[in-house]
This record gives sequence, C-alpha cells and structure tokens, in this order.
Amino acid sequence: MYAGDGALIVQQQHYSGSFVCVFGVFDYPFDRQRCNILVQLSAISKELVSFTANKSTAVYLQNPELPTYLVGDFSATLPANQTRLSIIEVGFTLTRRYTLIVLNVYLPSLMLMVIGYATLYVKVDQLEIRSSVSLTTLLVLYTFFNQTSSSLPQTAYVKLIDVWFFFCTSFLFAIIVTHVFVEKLDNNAVTPFDAREKEGNNFALMTVLTRSFASAEKCLMVIRNVIGPIVLFIFFAVYILILLA
Repeated sequence: MYAGDGALIVQQQHYSGSFVCVFGVFDYPFDRQRCNILVQLSAISKELVSFTANKSTAVYLQNPELPTYLVGDFSATLPANQTRLSIIEVGFTLTRRYTLIVLNVYLPSLMLMVIGYATLYVKVDQLEIRSSVSLTTLLVLYTFFNQTSSSLPQTAYVKLIDVWFFFCTSFLFAIIVTHVFVEKLDNNAVTPFDAREKEGNNFALMTVLTRSFASAEKCLMVIRNVIGPIVLFIFFAVYILILLA
C-alpha cells in the first residue's frame, strides 16, 4: 500500500463531440474569438478524483494553423459553479487569418478611393474627365461591395468592414458633389448679363474669366490639400483605435 502522493495514476480516454461557440464578428476580419469547453468526470465523484487548479493543463497536439483561423492560447481553469462531479473548463482562442481578406477587399477599395481622390488634381476646365472618372470609381466600388457582401458574415449589427465600405462610398460621393459644386461656382462667376455688358471689352471679360477659374481652382486646392487629408486622417485614426481597443 502506498500513500496517495507517492503514486502516479495515468488514465487516457479519447472523446469525440461537437460544441457551439458564440462568435462576435464586429471586428471582422480582425476578430478574435474565445471559446470554452466544459469537461466533466461523470462516472467518478469529486471525493475520489478531482481536477486541481495548479496541475490541470490543456495541450493542443494538432496543427494550429487552420484554413481560416489560428488556434492558440489554451488554458485550463476550474469553473466557479462546481457540482458533486469534478469539472474543468478548457478555453482557447481562434484568431482569424485576415491577410487574404485585406488583399482582396481592403486594398482594391483603397485603390479605387485613391483614383477618385486623384480627380481633384485634374484641371478645372476638364469637367468631363473629372466627373467620368469619379462616377466610374463609385459604380465599380458599389458593384464590388455587392459582390463581397455575399461572403461576409450575416449579422443584424454593423461590422467594421461595413463601416469601411460606407466611408469609401460616401467619400467618392462627396468628391462627385465637389466637382459639381466647383463647376457651378465657375459658371456663376460670369452671368449672361455680365457677358452682354462686357462684350465690347474683351480685356474685362478675360479678367472675369480668369478670376472665376482662380476661384474654382482655389476651392479644389483647399478641398484636396486641407479638407480631404483631415477627413482621411480622422477616419483612419478612429478606425485603427477601434481595432486596437
């Protein structure tokens, strides 16, 4: 006969089962899920065999790199609500592999937004180029969002990737409105009455036209050099802070 602390008893058992883990995908595709499994010794009471907090461990022997997630951060703890049977809670973390999603979703939408923003650098008198390019980028982005939304997790709440697409669409829409506003500002600078009044004075008419182009160009310069960078900086800063929170 031996004392209990002088002998080591090893029992190995293999179990196969299914369990449900509740996912929160607000941070998709940069989300991390924490799942827990309760393991119970149903055949032996706690008076005979029980789990201990200092010696209970959980080890994952398979490949931690799954096609969609990375498995890690295993832990084994004793739950607060104990019964007459010994229970241990095994927890692990599923980290989504977001590299492919960034390359397929974030990078193309960012490139489209850069193309739309570049139209602010086109000359004021080339409205056709500015409007056609900005409208095309907006339509392509909207089509791209419709194609991508079918592969996103279906939730009743807004996800960060939805915020990203909404901002990109709104930003391109604001650029189109800016082009229309600049063209309206340019046309209002010389009214038909002013043109008839100064039709005999070509120098005065050229002066008015030069001032109108300068005013429209100044408006574009302020939007592309001041307002646009400030809006982009605030959005990216808030977006990154929410991800890191």
